[in-house]
Amino acid sequence: MLTLHRLALFLNLFIAGMALTTSSSAQAAAAASATSNLELFGGVSKVYTGVQGQNTSFTAGGDFILGRFAGLVPSAEVRGTYAFRKGNVAAEKNILGGIKLTRELGSVRPYVNFLAGRGSIDFPNNYTYGSTTYEYVSGTVLSPGAGIDFSVNSHWSAKLDFQYQRWAVPVTGSGSIYSKSATAGVAYRFNFESLGRRHKKARDYSDYKTATSQKDDHQ
Repeated sequence: MLTLHRLALFLNLFIAGMALTTSSSAQAAAAASATSNLELFGGVSKVYTGVQGQNTSFTAGGDFILGRFAGLVPSAEVRGTYAFRKGNVAAEKNILGGIKLTRELGSVRPYVNFLAGRGSIDFPNNYTYGSTTYEYVSGTVLSPGAGIDFSVNSHWSAKLDFQYQRWAVPVTGSGSIYSKSATAGVAYRFNFESLGRRHKKARDYSDYKTATSQKDDHQ
């Protein structure tokens, strides 16, 4: 099983390796997304529950970009995961929030995040540990992770994401279980400045047409 120490090492190597992929298109792609400050994403996740068995789940969320600093993009992230194929042992769902840090390298955007929140586990056939049988438990979830987005255009991206999760639930002697979630999906970036420019252009054109019409009426 992965440890947090090994995961931290993996994340460091991941970012260092992706930094080597910087291409000549980096500045152009970064400029194209420079005004995007909200991104929504969704995808299908394979979750290894940390108890027994697997879930197939739907994950969705959003990122609000806080700023841009020398190619690094910090953002606030919220996401939720819900199992629609629950398996026979445990079905996990959670809602998490935290900080995400992205490196913009042209059309490739690797990132790391650290999320925390609450989760619950349903046991369809009950789960017994010691002298206690559980139908349902809930607890705090801590979730460091990493991923990568591949830009298709200025709005759409393909997404690969991995999260390592520590659940504080009383179904083991340690009071914790460790699950892993791998997600493939898509993301959509909004560009509110571009929308504002289009709105201003349409308004200016409308004002021009009104002024021209009034001028013709006076003549």
